[in-house]
Amino acid sequence: MHSLDAGPDGALVLQFSHSGLLLACPTRTAIVLYTFQGQIYLVLSGHTGLVYCVQWSKDDKYLISASADSTVCVWNIEARHPSPEQVLSHPSYVYSCCWLGGQGRRLATGCFDGTLRLWRPSDPKEPEQLLSHHKSRVNCVIAIDPRLVSADAEGVIVIWAERENGSFGLERELKVNELSGKVINKLCPHPNGKRILVQTRDSLLRMLDVKTGAVIQWYQGGVNRKLRMDSGFCGCGSKVLGTSEDGTLCAWQSDTGAQVAIYQLATLAAPPPSAVAFHPRDHVLAVVSHANDFYPSLVVMGYDRYVVIQLTLRIY
Repeated sequence: MHSLDAGPDGALVLQFSHSGLLLACPTRTAIVLYTFQGQIYLVLSGHTGLVYCVQWSKDDKYLISASADSTVCVWNIEARHPSPEQVLSHPSYVYSCCWLGGQGRRLATGCFDGTLRLWRPSDPKEPEQLLSHHKSRVNCVIAIDPRLVSADAEGVIVIWAERENGSFGLERELKVNELSGKVINKLCPHPNGKRILVQTRDSLLRMLDVKTGAVIQWYQGGVNRKLRMDSGFCGCGSKVLGTSEDGTLCAWQSDTGAQVAIYQLATLAAPPPSAVAFHPRDHVLAVVSHANDFYPSLVVMGYDRYVVIQLTLRIY
C-alpha cells in the first residue's frame, strides 16, 4: 500500500501509457504520473479546472489533456517538463481530445460549443480546421485511422474522413435510433479497429460496428443515469469493464455480452468509481473515484475473473 499526496478530490479519468510504465491521474491541482510501482514520476501543473480527458502519444513522449478551464495542454513527458509545452485555447469547456495519425504531430479536440477543432501544436494560436455538425456539446472524439469519430450529448455519432490533403470532412452520421436523445459519456475503440464501445446514461453499454453503424452487442448490469461514468476494453479486447453509480465495477465478455464479474470496491467507500483504465500488457487495472473533498483512493488491482489483488494509492 502507498500513500501519495496528490490532491483531495480524486479524478474523472485515468490513462496508462502505451508501454504500461506510467499511469496518468488528473487531480484538482495537477496531473500526477505514477510509475507501475506506485511512485510519483512527474507532477504536471497548468490546468485550473477539472480535467476530463488525457491521451498519450503513440510513442509516450507526449501527453495531452482537456479541461473545464477551456484549454487543452500539450505536455513533453520525454523531457520531464512539469509545465505545458503548448496551451490550446477554446471558447468553452473541452471534454475530449485525441492524437491524429499520419505525418506530423496533430490532435483533435471536442468542445462544449459542439465544434471539433484540429490543431498542430507547433502553431497553437489558431486551430488548423473547424468541423461543425453536432448541435450539442461534443463529449468524446477518438481516432480510428484514417477517420475521426465524435459523439455528443444528444446521442449523435459522426464519422469524419481524412482527405488527401490531410484535412477532414463529414463522411456520415450514424443513425442509431436507440441512442437518440441520450447523453453519450464515452467512445472507446476496440483493439481491432472495427468496433466502438459506446457508453450512454441509460445504464447500457453498446458495441457498434463502425462500417454498418449497427449495434451488435449490449452490456447490462451497471447503473449510469446521472454521472459521468467510464468504460473500456482489456488489452486484447476480450473483456469490457465499466464503472457503475452503485459503487461497483462490472466486467463482461465483449463478444457475448455475458457479465462475468461484479466487484464491490470497498476501498473507494462512498463515491462510486468514476474512471477505470486497463493496463495494455498485464492483467492489471486502475480505478478511481471523484468527489469534492472526500479524499478518495486510486486503486491499482491485479485483475482475475475470480480474484482481485489491490494496491491502494491514497490520494490526499
